[in-house]
Amino acid sequence: MAPDTSRGPKGLPLNRDGHIWVVDAVQQRVQVFDTEGQLLIYFGQPGNWPGQFSAPYDIAIDPKNNRVVTSEQFPGRVQVFRYVTDAEAASEKASREAQPDSTTTKPAEAPAQKSPEAAPPKSDAAAKAQGLVTP
Repeated sequence: MAPDTSRGPKGLPLNRDGHIWVVDAVQQRVQVFDTEGQLLIYFGQPGNWPGQFSAPYDIAIDPKNNRVVTSEQFPGRVQVFRYVTDAEAASEKASREAQPDSTTTKPAEAPAQKSPEAAPPKSDAAAKAQGLVTP
């Protein structure tokens, strides 16, 4: 199934950026769409570990703290995730672009290391195998 389709949508809250959050009970994941209905991102998969979902039931947004809260029928739990706002993403991008490109700077040289010496062969056959003795 295409990632931009929803088979069992529940809850449709909006965050401050106007993104539509959908918990998909069939595909057991959270999908985020823009105001035009274009899929921006999705996360989650079936399971009982953090970040996985088992019968997700509802979703809510806490815009004050940039949190999304999901609830599940089975195992009867709530998960809380933090999301990045558009403004935070733009600020992070600008910050990274303002930093010098690490590919143009010369990396620090590692100190020279002495290579370990090979143990002396224990027999003539071993010496021949290591190429130390010619037949």
